[in-house]
Amino acid sequence: MSCDFAFRLVPFAFRPLPFSGLLGGAMRASRGSLGRTVCAFALCSVASAAPALAAAVLRSAQVTITVPARASCRVSMTFVVDGAASIDHRLEALDGTTIDELIVKGAHTSEPAMVGRTRSLVLTSAQSPYTLSYRVQQPADRQFRCPLWLPAIPTDGVSRAVTLHVELPQGATPGSTMPRFTWTGSSGAVTLAHLPAFVLLPFAAAGESPGWDVSSLMDTAAVLVFVGASGIWLWKERAGRAGRASGAGKGSGDGG
Repeated sequence: MSCDFAFRLVPFAFRPLPFSGLLGGAMRASRGSLGRTVCAFALCSVASAAPALAAAVLRSAQVTITVPARASCRVSMTFVVDGAASIDHRLEALDGTTIDELIVKGAHTSEPAMVGRTRSLVLTSAQSPYTLSYRVQQPADRQFRCPLWLPAIPTDGVSRAVTLHVELPQGATPGSTMPRFTWTGSSGAVTLAHLPAFVLLPFAAAGESPGWDVSSLMDTAAVLVFVGASGIWLWKERAGRAGRASGAGKGSGDGG
């Protein structure tokens, strides 16, 4: 709504009622004029502020993760954001996690700060798109875990404009990852509606046996349960047939 339209619209909502006396009519007209003016300014202010109050939205995210070793990853993230001049980003930073080699392109930044168990990175005057990259090194008990520096604004949840690309060491065999990637050799990709806080990228190095992972264990357990249930059903079915045959034989003997 434009300010000119607001000033034209308001007089119809505040048309003064007629008074019997000229003085009363003049006073009411004056008050009505003041009320219309105030209301028009209010509508104009709301209309002008509407774009500023619009919610910020993460339009797209392109994430590339390179995994040189089990407990290390390098991340590059490119974001397209609407409606935000200052953006806080949060990254999971548990005890023993090291984050370094931070590079930001297309925005101004200050030093990251710890907030609880996360590392906060506030970017201002961010262009669209902008990029941040960094390296993570984890302790041995959190190998294969790569945290992502998430902007504290939501995606629209519909467009599925978040893409993740992963590069494992040459010749590596991926395990049961989270999220689930589509793999071509040691390169993986997935498209999502939201950014995850971290990704799990277990793998077996070239020449190593992949071993067992959660997915394989669940598949094997499901097969064992199916085979066991089928065996029990067959055993009960055969026992039932034998019982019926025995009963039929006894009845025939009694009749003779």
